[in-house]
Amino acid sequence: MRQNRATMSAAKLTADQARAILGLATDASPHAVIGAFRAAAKEAHPDRPGGDAARFRDILAAYRLVQSLPRLPALIPSEPIPPAEPHVEIAPLTALLGGEADAVLADGRRVRTRIPAGARHGEAVSVGAEAVKVRIGAEVAIQVRGSDLWVTAEVAPGVLAEGGRAAVATPLGEKVLWVSRKVAERGLVRLEGQGLPARGAHPQGSLFIRLVPETGAPESAAREQLRRFAAAWAA
Repeated sequence: MRQNRATMSAAKLTADQARAILGLATDASPHAVIGAFRAAAKEAHPDRPGGDAARFRDILAAYRLVQSLPRLPALIPSEPIPPAEPHVEIAPLTALLGGEADAVLADGRRVRTRIPAGARHGEAVSVGAEAVKVRIGAEVAIQVRGSDLWVTAEVAPGVLAEGGRAAVATPLGEKVLWVSRKVAERGLVRLEGQGLPARGAHPQGSLFIRLVPETGAPESAAREQLRRFAAAWAA
């Protein structure tokens, strides 16, 4: 009987009346509806001192009606999306030699533009009437640090141990190096004037080559003899 009375009561209620009974706003979330019903039902429950059976039935009817209403899409407060910072991302070789790249303008459009040789990270270049910042992407094979380029090259272990002349392959082509003992100890060669070209207030950069031993490279004859001598002496 209670269920029938509640159903009849719900049929007489309007949506606004049901929300008013529960103390709900029109755009209340499902979570808010459940919370409001539990709080109201607990206060009006007949088994509770001061409870009211009729009000409890009204609360139950109002809750069932609100639950049956179609849900409106939740209004998600959205912050204004800041405009994209105008920029153009280029590879290290493009910074060295110049070339073309896609610039992203403030309105999100992409425009193909010409990048001058020697462009530096953070420098502004003009794309039409707009200035865009240059971003030089990071690569494993070659890095740009200011005006300098850094690469890694493999050399024979004997050259690293004793020094000597070495032709090494780099992302910028083959380089012929004279490796002194001091350079071999540091594992680093600096070639002045072979980094990014001078541009504006930026000076000509240098090329730094990190030297690492070749994997599987044969030992020099002298190094092999020294290794055998040390092994025989240890025995």
